[in-house]
Amino acid sequence: MHKVLALFFALLAAAGLYFNSEVGVFVGLALLPWQLGRINFPSRPYLAVLAAAALLGIVYFFLIGWYTLMLAFIFVMLYNYWGYRRFTGMDADGRNK
Repeated sequence: MHKVLALFFALLAAAGLYFNSEVGVFVGLALLPWQLGRINFPSRPYLAVLAAAALLGIVYFFLIGWYTLMLAFIFVMLYNYWGYRRFTGMDADGRNK
């Protein structure tokens, strides 16, 4: 089910960017990394997807001028990164426990 949801959120993000829907971009890009983490996506590609989604979302919300939504998006992406570090068992120094 998580693979289906990951595909759905990727399509939602792409459709949101194509049709200029702020909600589609926010939900799609924010929840895609979370679902990839749930299916145990490999670590380096996961971090690349997380960074690309964060950069794409931040630039998108900055360009359209929705700074409040951009700050909320940054918070959600930091939460995704925190969840990645917590579930992979990394401590504050970046080493595995």
